[in-house]
Amino acid sequence: MKNIITTYKKYFFVSLAVYCISFITGAFLSKFLSFKYTENEQRFVDLFLHNYTLGLKIMVLGWISLGVISIIYLGYNGVFLGAFSFAIIRNHGLKPVLTGEPLPKCYIP
Repeated sequence: MKNIITTYKKYFFVSLAVYCISFITGAFLSKFLSFKYTENEQRFVDLFLHNYTLGLKIMVLGWISLGVISIIYLGYNGVFLGAFSFAIIRNHGLKPVLTGEPLPKCYIP
């Protein structure tokens, strides 16, 4: 078990660095982007199946591309989450991000 952890530690830290840098980039980009918030109610099963199939696609494409597509998707995810989170914080405060409280029906500038 310890051998597995030491083997993959560098990959974990590279992935963490890519995600953190892309999250911060998204936070800075949030000033220039606009988001349209629409309420969307999805069932758990639909969301689970979507995430499961997307995870499988990313895993297979990561094997084929030697991890390049996985890193690109990881960066995209970090930028989007950073931009969206900071847009919510700027317009509605920190509480909705920390608690998951629904946003009022409005447009996020």
